[in-house]
Amino acid sequence: MGRYTQDSWSNPSYNGNQYWGDSPFPVINGGWAQPSKMAIGRWTSTITDTLVNDAEFAYSNNRINITAGGTNPGLLNQLSAAIPSLYPQSLKTSKAGTPTVWSGLGNYGSNATIWSLAPWNNTLDLYTIRDDVSKILGKHAIKFGVFAGIDGKNEDAGPASNERPTFTSTSVDTKAGGFSTGNNLANVLIPNNPFFLGETSTNIRAQLRWKDYEFYAGDTFKIRPRVTLNYGARWSLLRAPVQPNDQITNFNLSLFDPSKPGSDACNGLVHAPGKDPCGDANKAFGTNFSSGTAGSNRALVNNNNHLIAPRVGLVWDVFGNGSTAIRLGGGEFFQRERVSRYVLVANAPFAVSVSNFSRPLSGPTPSTLTGASASPSGGMDPSAVLPNSWQWNFTVKQALAKNTVVQASYVGNRGMHLTSSYDVNSISPANLTAATFASGSSVNGLRRFPNYGALTYFSHSGDSNYNGLQVYLRSQINAFRVGAAYTWSHAISDIVSDDSGGGIGAQSFTYYPNPRLDRGNSATNRPNIFVANVTYLAPKLQNSNFASRNVLGGWEVTGITQAESGNSFTIFQNGISENTGAIIDGAKASGNLSSLFQSGTISMQRPLANQGCSSGGIKGDQVINPNATTLIGYHLGTIDPGTAPRGYCHGPHLINTDLSIDKNWKVRERFTVQLRIDAFDALNHANFRADQGNFTTAANVSCGASVQNPLADGGSRTAFSPCSATNNIVTSQTPGQNFGKSTSTVGNAGRQLQYGLHVEF
Repeated sequence: MGRYTQDSWSNPSYNGNQYWGDSPFPVINGGWAQPSKMAIGRWTSTITDTLVNDAEFAYSNNRINITAGGTNPGLLNQLSAAIPSLYPQSLKTSKAGTPTVWSGLGNYGSNATIWSLAPWNNTLDLYTIRDDVSKILGKHAIKFGVFAGIDGKNEDAGPASNERPTFTSTSVDTKAGGFSTGNNLANVLIPNNPFFLGETSTNIRAQLRWKDYEFYAGDTFKIRPRVTLNYGARWSLLRAPVQPNDQITNFNLSLFDPSKPGSDACNGLVHAPGKDPCGDANKAFGTNFSSGTAGSNRALVNNNNHLIAPRVGLVWDVFGNGSTAIRLGGGEFFQRERVSRYVLVANAPFAVSVSNFSRPLSGPTPSTLTGASASPSGGMDPSAVLPNSWQWNFTVKQALAKNTVVQASYVGNRGMHLTSSYDVNSISPANLTAATFASGSSVNGLRRFPNYGALTYFSHSGDSNYNGLQVYLRSQINAFRVGAAYTWSHAISDIVSDDSGGGIGAQSFTYYPNPRLDRGNSATNRPNIFVANVTYLAPKLQNSNFASRNVLGGWEVTGITQAESGNSFTIFQNGISENTGAIIDGAKASGNLSSLFQSGTISMQRPLANQGCSSGGIKGDQVINPNATTLIGYHLGTIDPGTAPRGYCHGPHLINTDLSIDKNWKVRERFTVQLRIDAFDALNHANFRADQGNFTTAANVSCGASVQNPLADGGSRTAFSPCSATNNIVTSQTPGQNFGKSTSTVGNAGRQLQYGLHVEF
């Protein structure tokens, strides 16, 4: 039985509580604990000579706990007592936590935000039961079995500071008698100084439970002495996760009513049957949300009961002597996708927020709060579809000589209904130009659901395919053992295949109704991979004298060489700005130009393809063509047809050779001494990375035709009209510095030697 669970936890880059920036104050460094346990029990019963039963029970868990520590562990409780929350403590997931201070204490170092992750908890429990039965019946070797998994995961959806007061050290309410000293720390330390505070009622704790049931049957049938057929099928019932307390809602695109007010956070939401979370929020917080719509089940995602995956394989010993063999096979495989559906658990209306509440930091928690608001964070396609792939292969294995075998295989893989994430409230291409040059909240008016901003949505719209030729050679000639493998392949996809983090960003679709806009080389695409190893076993000189045998005999030399094409990667344009210094005198820059097109996110936007990314002839840290992409000619506010595709560039190739020299002395029957010398990166070849470096096209641009603008001294300068919806073609860009250069190498660059003397007894 096989099973795959994909999972991730929130904020993986923040592993503790911290004051960010240069701070002279006590630091709370998080205490990090990640214990895990596993227990397995197995019982094998030989019922008859041809019937065997294997039963197994397994339990495993994982705990990730982040607690306060550092120079003053008690500071967390002191801060919680000194700065009470706006919402009652009974609503909080954690009984202590630090506030969030935007812009920090700028007079004392960095302006970075002060916040705290701890206390933060993540627990995972997996219970599995399986039973496999094997039966020999004539020419058939039959195997069938069942599998059951009952699993649970609890995780805080965000850091502890999410449910504590939020303010800036400069947001003093002077109208309520507050006093701003001009010193951010002094503003905070003045007793009873009122600030404009904001707060979320609770940091939602996701509690997800899911079950898996699988049944399979297979047969290995000896059709003829030289032909063996394998066939079977697996039936999977992979139940969608549910929340024990039914604290879950889903945004349904077809239920959104544009006539309802923007303050209605339940507009378009589906909730668990028999529940009324929107009405409960109205009673608790005084909001005026609509009632929402009851879903068909507690998971709010339909279960698929027809996940039957067939598999078949054939092996043919062509001549009956084992020298030539042909294998072929294929099958379908379903995936248990990610269970951390926080976009549903952390959706409205289970947590509401209030902003601009005037109160001293040490003031009491108010008895009532008005102005609570919420907004859906997104949703998930409720259709009963799961990611799956069809995999197939055709292999020919041939013995060329004694101890020499060569094998060639064609391997294919087609991924369908792959999990994809995107902004379901992105702006349509028809409105992109207007949105690009719009400002503030007016952009939301051009969205599909104008009440909201970006909405993260998960669906099964992704697609991928892989085709590869794999060749393998194994041989032994006297004292030499040789192995070599070469793969020539191409991987294509329209989603990011090396990141399961979810959310919207670089892994999103450019415009979700048209996934083909993002079809290109997969991030895992490496067209050429070659690996070879050679081992030389020097003569042991058993018949020589003692000195020759122990000094010259029995040495072993091994070398491993790896050579790979760089993986495909995408160049994104993280943002642009108008070159205000080149604006015609008297004209005003647009002031809103920040990206190629406004869509709620900018990280997946790509510049124009220019001269190709080939790194042929490029040496050192210049890993791709410096003229690979450009913004000149880009039609701002459009998805330009000349946009560089995903996977446009191949990163730097990887070449590495490791060597090892061993010598063993058998001192006694159970006493061996080994001298080992290892050389890593023996050829001292630097391998650069394409994921760290300068890979953003120049960001300062001008639009339209240039003119010569007169100067007071009688000269002139080249100038441009401001970029706008009617003047949106980029005609000038500031040259990028060091574009295409990598700033980091793979692993520890440079040759490394390691010596060791091992004693075994």
